[in-house]
Amino acid sequence: MEVNGAPILQDDKVIRGIFIARDITEQENVRAALLQQLRFLETLMEAIPNPVFYKDTNGIYLGCNKAFETWVGLPRERIVGSNVYELNEAASKDFAEKYHQHDMELFEHPGIKVYESSACVEGAIHETLVYKATFSNPAGTLGGLVGVIVDISDRKRMEAALRSSEERNRLLIEESPIGICIVQHGACVYVNPTLVRILGWESPMDFLGRPIDEFVLSRNGDPLAPRQNEIVNVDEKVVNYEVRGLKSTGEEIDLALWPRRIEYAREPATVLFMADTTEAKKLRSQLIHAQKMEAIGILAGGVAHDFNNLLQVIQGYSELLQFDENMEDRVRSRLGKISHAARSGADLVKRLLAFSRKTEMHLRPVNLNDKIVQITSLLERTIPKSIRVVLHLPNELPAINADPSQMEQVLVNLAVNARDAMPDGGWLTIEAQHVTLDEDYCGRHLEAKPGDYVLVSVSDTGQGMENETLNRIFEPFYTTKEAGAGTGLGLATVYGIIKQHDGHIACHSELGVGTTFKIYLPIIETETESEPPSDESAIPRGTETVLLVDDEKVARDLGREILEHCGYITLTADNGKEALDLYRKEGDKIAMVILDLIMPEMGGKRCLEELLKIDPDAKILVASGLADEMQSNKSIEAGARGFVGKPYDMRSMLQAIRGVLDQP
Repeated sequence: MEVNGAPILQDDKVIRGIFIARDITEQENVRAALLQQLRFLETLMEAIPNPVFYKDTNGIYLGCNKAFETWVGLPRERIVGSNVYELNEAASKDFAEKYHQHDMELFEHPGIKVYESSACVEGAIHETLVYKATFSNPAGTLGGLVGVIVDISDRKRMEAALRSSEERNRLLIEESPIGICIVQHGACVYVNPTLVRILGWESPMDFLGRPIDEFVLSRNGDPLAPRQNEIVNVDEKVVNYEVRGLKSTGEEIDLALWPRRIEYAREPATVLFMADTTEAKKLRSQLIHAQKMEAIGILAGGVAHDFNNLLQVIQGYSELLQFDENMEDRVRSRLGKISHAARSGADLVKRLLAFSRKTEMHLRPVNLNDKIVQITSLLERTIPKSIRVVLHLPNELPAINADPSQMEQVLVNLAVNARDAMPDGGWLTIEAQHVTLDEDYCGRHLEAKPGDYVLVSVSDTGQGMENETLNRIFEPFYTTKEAGAGTGLGLATVYGIIKQHDGHIACHSELGVGTTFKIYLPIIETETESEPPSDESAIPRGTETVLLVDDEKVARDLGREILEHCGYITLTADNGKEALDLYRKEGDKIAMVILDLIMPEMGGKRCLEELLKIDPDAKILVASGLADEMQSNKSIEAGARGFVGKPYDMRSMLQAIRGVLDQP
């Protein structure tokens, strides 16, 4: 009981007392129960092997269990009163920001939230499943949240291993290059997707329940039924049959068939392994064609060498005779024509030598992105306006070991060939990308080798070619043009150059649709070298407006003189803030920005970010005295279109500017 008493006084003496007694048995029982429950919950939370925590609406930790202490590697006294950012000082702010964002979302929509996340524990990344739920305070308002972390790293690894195992098993059957069919009681009960593709059907359901001889014929084209018992009841020895497959279109293809007796669904059955040997015949044809091209190349190389000697004699003597001062003008003119014809013949010899892969090469690391942009700039001024040139180039492209002039010749020849295929106009598309040729691809293309390549595709929307022409396009002197319209050495030269660079070239064409040439050139693990300086006339020029941002007056003045000398309208700014103000005012006139990386107040990186906020398509060339690959890569990743080193080199700077301006 709870007793409250008070004395009753008379003349300052206690004459009696008054007492109030209240039965608090139920209250004490509730209190004891609550205390017991609290101790139970504390014990339970400590016993839970998973990290448990709870925090208020400000994100301040109010408490946690021992497992959470171990999880974060801090004592409870350090955890309580801290927030998630303070606990992750030694780990990652990214993790802390993600956790805080989830908390705020839960406070906005109270209830339960379950999500997967990553956590950095003792320097290792753990995959976790996080359970969070809000709780109310005694006033009934939102008091905070409680969370439980479940480390699912092992489960994730097991799931990944299981998926990998299932994927391997699935790939063995469904992605096998061999068609597989299981025959039971005379009917197909399973076919893999490969066999469906081989026979040109839409779904495995097209086969189920149907006799095998509806899809496979004997060698002479008769139904397989007369030999079906022999195949289905084959014994343990491996037997190979040559049969014909009947496609859904009615077309027949060559098949090799290997039957094996198995047990399927606890009953006897036969599994039939089938391979499409039609491709093998095509490979034999490729081999014969490659041998023919090799023989022609040897012949062309020998002829070209001897012919070149003859041309040198003709040209040498014709020029020698022209030194005679007493020679009549009529004779001198004729000798000039002979000399010109000899030089034209020498050009043909060079092309033949390129086809036979006997030309001298000056190899060095080359970035094909730069070459393609340069060639495209030339093409846009020479091809008809009815043909639109489109580029699809990555920001970064691995280097190849190549002769730059020969690469230019390849691109120009293919572009001119595409132009001639589109007399009424169309689209010329040039693409570049990094690809890997695997054993499967190389198995179907005898002249290709496995490895990493730069793939350049030149496509047109022209007339296209039929198979007969397609099979001969790389032969020297073969041409479909009218007499006098071409030598037939353009594509032969391309073929020889690519082969001499250990590359691979393929052509795909369809009448009325267009043609695509695909060139594969092996990459090298090195930086590209700057091209050797050319003559003054080769310096690229322009008329666009360029904003030059540099805090160094000397560098700024030099850059402006170089730009104005080559025809550019130049605006300057000596810091990032001034550059932003100028771009906001004159942005519609400014074609590109040359931005110094290292500047006081607002640095180049921050200025780059702000410029891209104003105009996401802004063409920005970053300049820095730290002209290394890391700086260049970081600038490109941040959104710059290119990188140029300081102090400014005239040719390098102008080439970089032109390269950026000519980008789409």
